[in-house]
Amino acid sequence: MKHFIQHFIKSLALVALLGAAYASAQTFDPISTGVINQQVSATVNPENPTPGQNVTISLTAYGTDLSAATISWSVNGTQSQRGTGVTQFTLIAGKNGEAKNVTATISPTNGPSITKTFSIAPQDVSIIYEADGFVPAFYKGKAAYAKEGTLTLVAIPNLVVNGTRLSPSALNYKWIVDETVQGSKSGFGKNSFTYTGSILDIETFVRVEVSSAGGATKGSATILLAPQNAQVLVYEQNPVYGIMMNKELSSNGFSLNGKETTVSAIPFSTSVSSLNDGTLSYTWTINGDTIPVPKSQSYATFRNSTGEQGTSLVGVSVNNSTHLLQMMRNSLSINF
Repeated sequence: MKHFIQHFIKSLALVALLGAAYASAQTFDPISTGVINQQVSATVNPENPTPGQNVTISLTAYGTDLSAATISWSVNGTQSQRGTGVTQFTLIAGKNGEAKNVTATISPTNGPSITKTFSIAPQDVSIIYEADGFVPAFYKGKAAYAKEGTLTLVAIPNLVVNGTRLSPSALNYKWIVDETVQGSKSGFGKNSFTYTGSILDIETFVRVEVSSAGGATKGSATILLAPQNAQVLVYEQNPVYGIMMNKELSSNGFSLNGKETTVSAIPFSTSVSSLNDGTLSYTWTINGDTIPVPKSQSYATFRNSTGEQGTSLVGVSVNNSTHLLQMMRNSLSINF
């Protein structure tokens, strides 16, 4: 009987203890204890803005209703916006390296105020590229990114801290292709990146994220690589002046004023170093029939040996044996 009474008393004590713990759990207020302060999160879009770009800050929370809270936004100590449920705030980023300090003060209906701070410091980063395609001498443009072509991309960062530009060689570069980090091609001082297009002929986004040694200063840039068709243009090859690059012939054709003329085919943006590259082969036709011109020859000569009058359609196709997608065709009319 004695042991039964002792066991009964212990059971009552345990029930009382559990009841107290349950009551404590029922009255636990995460807001008053400050736990909710850890549950308010924010996103900044874009994360690495450029100078003058619109930046949007969005607040989210668990355990409290932000739509009923009074939220005040200030920039560099000056209030810019205040209202109920104002969970988004947009500002214009300043000059390169100029920091704007944003403070969000959240006043819930049932708890203490919560403060979130952000530093928006835009940095300028650019990407330029050079393709491996051919263009003739004195051409004022650059080779386009042709299908299956290879590009060398170079990041040009202009990261500024307190008015001082950081040395590009001392920065960390992270190259990303369609959300896949190129680990072996990223790192300190690796401001250039080589990319070769696939045979799938698809558009690709290349992004570079540049940061200081400690990661406190960051900037980024993105470029869309859209492969284009390599093309072949045709010009008259004058025996005195050479190739007449001032007038392309396929648009309007031309008239054979003398007894013969030579037409030269110039491929643009195909992945070769010269017209006589061994990977290129030329096929010439007249009115659909192939004419006997060596495959390696980028020009063909046409003669009017009979003196008759009329029009002939001259065609040329160029194949690149190492880049199958870079096949080019063109044609022109010759009046004689």
